[in-house]
Amino acid sequence: MPNFSGNYEHTIDQKSRLQLPAEFRADLGETFCAYIPLDHSAFIQLMTQEAFDEMVRDFVASAEGNREEQRDGKRTIFRNMEKVTQDKQGRITLSERFCRRARLESKARLVGVDDFIEICSPNLHDDDAVDERFAHSGF
Repeated sequence: MPNFSGNYEHTIDQKSRLQLPAEFRADLGETFCAYIPLDHSAFIQLMTQEAFDEMVRDFVASAEGNREEQRDGKRTIFRNMEKVTQDKQGRITLSERFCRRARLESKARLVGVDDFIEICSPNLHDDDAVDERFAHSGF
């Protein structure tokens, strides 16, 4: 499974296309998953199909024995996932719903977070505050 890292800022064009950093393209593959996390965070996750499948398996295992929870959870997870394909220039097109959820306008921040990539508005996240909280955790 890929190990994504780095912090990039790219422009979103009028057709909602976003250039992926070259460092991310090969590991994602041509077609992969865009996912809206269910914790109401204002970002999109990009992940390989393999990572998405593992996330679904983990959820199903956590709800073992509760068919209704499994069914409802899978319905919610798959409703909040879209397949994404890179074009020849390494751009992806984000749906209007996904852009709205992540509050994306003309720019996006892409952050590698181990096995997924986070896409968010550069205006919504204060990296200095996050770094400060992390520094106090003892790492």
